[in-house]
Amino acid sequence: MRHLFFAAALMAIGTTTTASAQAWPKEPTAVFGIPIGQEIGAGTFPTCPKRSYATGYESPTSPCLEPGNRSMMFLQGINIPGVASSATIYLDDGMVRSVDLETRHESYGQLKAMLVERYGSPTKVDREEVKNNAGAAFPNEISRWVGATNSITLTERHGRVDRSRAVFENNAASARALERFKAKLTEGASKF
Repeated sequence: MRHLFFAAALMAIGTTTTASAQAWPKEPTAVFGIPIGQEIGAGTFPTCPKRSYATGYESPTSPCLEPGNRSMMFLQGINIPGVASSATIYLDDGMVRSVDLETRHESYGQLKAMLVERYGSPTKVDREEVKNNAGAAFPNEISRWVGATNSITLTERHGRVDRSRAVFENNAASARALERFKAKLTEGASKF
C-alpha cells in the first residue's frame, strides 16, 4: 500500500514536470532558504537539537536541519503561525529535489493565499472529488505553478482528507526520480 501511495505521489510530480512551462516571473529558486535543485550549503542552517525521551524535546523556534538519510532530511522551526512548523526535504544525488510542506486542511486557505501573494496566481488549477475510507466525498483542488526550472504543487487534500500539502520542486530532478521509479517498477514486474 505504501508503494502505491509513493507511486501516486511520483505520478503527480511527473504530471507537474511534463506540463509545458510558461513564463513565470516569480518562479522560486529557494524556499525557506533551501535552494531548489542545488546542494544545501554547509552551515546554511544549524543542526537541530537531538530528540530524546529522557531529556525531552522542545520544538525549535528558529530554522534548523534534522538529518534524515541520503534521500531526505527535515527542516524544523520554520514556524508559519497556523500553517506549519516543519518541512521535508527530498534529495536526489545530493541536490534538493523537492521541499514538502504538509499542514492541516484547516490551514489550506491561508497557505494558498500566502502562495498567491508570494508567487502570483497558479498557472493551472484542477478540481476533483476524493473519498475517504468510509466513502464520503470531498472536494479537492490542485493548484500548480509551473516554471521552466522549478514548480509548486498545492494539493488541498493530500493522502488524507484532513491534510493539505505544498511541494516546491525542481523539474529536472523530479523527472529523473520518476524515471528511476518507473525502471524499478518494470524490473520488479519482470520477476513475475
